[in-house]
Amino acid sequence: MPDLFRRADQTILQITVLFSILLILVGVLVGGGLFRDYASLERQTRERVAVAAMTLEEHLSRSLGEVEWLLNSIGRGCPSAGLLGEAQEAVWHHRLAEAEKRLPQVGSLILVNAGGAVVAEALNFPSNHRDVGDRDYFTVHRDGPAGRIALSPPIISRLSNTEIIPVSIRLESDDGRFCGVLSAALNPAYFEAFYRSLAGKTGALVAVRRIDGILLIREPSLPALSLAQPLLFPEEAEAQEGVIDVVLPADGVARILAFRKSGRFPIIIRYALERDRIFSEWWLHVRRLAAMGVPLLLLALFSWWRIRVLSQRTLDREQRLALALRGGNLGVWDWNIQTGAVVFNHRWAEMLGYSLREIEPHVRSWEKLVHPEDMPAVNAALEAHLAGKTDFYETTHRLRTQDGRWAWILDRGQVVARDGAGQPLRATGTHLDVTALKETEAALIRSNAELEHFAYAVSHDLRQPLRAITGYVQLLERRLKSQLDDESRTFMGFIRAGATRMDQMLVSLLHYSRVGRNGEPMEWLESRELLDEALHFTAPQAEEAGARITVGGDWPRLWVSRNEGVRLFQNLITNAIKYHPPDQPPVISIQATREGSLARFSVADQGIGIDPAQTGRLFQVFQRLHSTGAFEGTGVGLAICRKIVERHGGRIGVQSSGEGQGSTFFFTLPVSSSGDAGTPSGDAGTPSGDAGTPSGD
Repeated sequence: MPDLFRRADQTILQITVLFSILLILVGVLVGGGLFRDYASLERQTRERVAVAAMTLEEHLSRSLGEVEWLLNSIGRGCPSAGLLGEAQEAVWHHRLAEAEKRLPQVGSLILVNAGGAVVAEALNFPSNHRDVGDRDYFTVHRDGPAGRIALSPPIISRLSNTEIIPVSIRLESDDGRFCGVLSAALNPAYFEAFYRSLAGKTGALVAVRRIDGILLIREPSLPALSLAQPLLFPEEAEAQEGVIDVVLPADGVARILAFRKSGRFPIIIRYALERDRIFSEWWLHVRRLAAMGVPLLLLALFSWWRIRVLSQRTLDREQRLALALRGGNLGVWDWNIQTGAVVFNHRWAEMLGYSLREIEPHVRSWEKLVHPEDMPAVNAALEAHLAGKTDFYETTHRLRTQDGRWAWILDRGQVVARDGAGQPLRATGTHLDVTALKETEAALIRSNAELEHFAYAVSHDLRQPLRAITGYVQLLERRLKSQLDDESRTFMGFIRAGATRMDQMLVSLLHYSRVGRNGEPMEWLESRELLDEALHFTAPQAEEAGARITVGGDWPRLWVSRNEGVRLFQNLITNAIKYHPPDQPPVISIQATREGSLARFSVADQGIGIDPAQTGRLFQVFQRLHSTGAFEGTGVGLAICRKIVERHGGRIGVQSSGEGQGSTFFFTLPVSSSGDAGTPSGDAGTPSGDAGTPSGD
């Protein structure tokens, strides 16, 4: 019996030893995993703050570079030692006011003479001539040598009673004598808003200091922190950039801090994250594991093994997908819309010349690369899809490559997850480099432009001989008046009428070739304003014909050239008034409706109608369905309408049941989805062409 118990004890001991060994192995495995997670989180955080510091430095250097350029561009000339005359001050005020509008980061601009008096400013005219001779931005130039722009500590503006950061340049006479200062007031709120958006909900600290340690901007601000207190860490004094562990004296909080000095300006940028926040989830994970006990540790080990198996299967599927994407030369993005985090694949970065590590996994990294002129259109298309107005998101826009070029990208995507309220949670999509296709398209556009220029030149030069023909015919009629019989006079009339008709056709051809060539930029305009202006121009014709015109519908904003938009409505309304039975006054209905991201406009009449078989000819140059004896015209008006609509990214057409059944001309144009100005949704880019006036030669 004792042997039996001994053997039982040995068995229990063996089981206990094995169980203890198993626990130790589990502890080693779990501990090793926790250590690797900690090290990985530490490494990722350091990379993250370094990228953020680089982003902040680039943004601030670019903004200061724009201010420096602005000051140098308007800082020509030397103000007199005394106050300026009213005319001279008005010139400077206009120059400063116009310059201030160019940059959102600039709150005001002032011109100071050598005595420290403000002699001109952007916000007030005439200036109050306040004395700023005690300000740092004045004394640093008065007492020091000429150099680059000076960044002064933040001050409270005596004009607006708000905090500003003065940025100034020294003005000198031709002989190098100091004669004044030109200063711009940077608005710290402009930069703080950008820093808040960059920090998000991470609790990040963003600070900008001069190279001597003077604090310029800090987000979030600390009331107890003196702006005049210099503070630099030893590492910041020795290196151009780096990531360090610090405890800031202002709040005593331990942080991982990345710093980066600007290569152009005497400033240093900091971006720091609190260690407690960074590792809070990790410590919570450790405590949970400790509370689970041995059974859950064993379950965790089994789960880890299963996860490895499933991960390998997932990896195999991802590798197959990666091969397919590489074969299609596609970059892939996966966007968490709630957090802004984005997962990019290697090809997405490679097509722009970057490595994946150089791209911050956040939507703002993409936003920084989009061409500024394309961003409004991209945002409009994206917002329309996120709101459920379109089935897919698709734009063609430009992204900046690492070497500074602009690559055209076809960007397609779709929301793949929404919450119970229909709000978008996740979207995925692809990028395809279509630069070569765009270059081909640009070459075609240039070719078409050359053809239009040729048509313009030919039509313009041909009018002079026609004027000569008409003039000489009139001379012949006057000189030979008594010698001409009725038949000769009829022949002379035919010559004049033919020359006049040819001149009208050439004028119409001039109008057609000028669409998009006369320099008026596109802008967001209320479509109803364009219609009202067209109705004003056609009012005499409508009144003479006794036309009854009604207007209805939802009239949105359009991205158009004003003159061409008015000309489009005017041509269609003129046609509706003109083509009607002589015994029946025109009845015209003008309507506007929304169709997703497009607006549909229609001009319907109860006039003579159109044979459906002839509608294809209507929008071609010099194509008419009626003789000039029945209805005047050159056959170019509708061709001009088609050209205007297509230039604005729309389409035009006509509907008619037949002759005597009336007609409805319609066209569609992109609309504004928000109150923001910008290019319309769809393909992004600089609006091509300019509007021209409808006048002849």
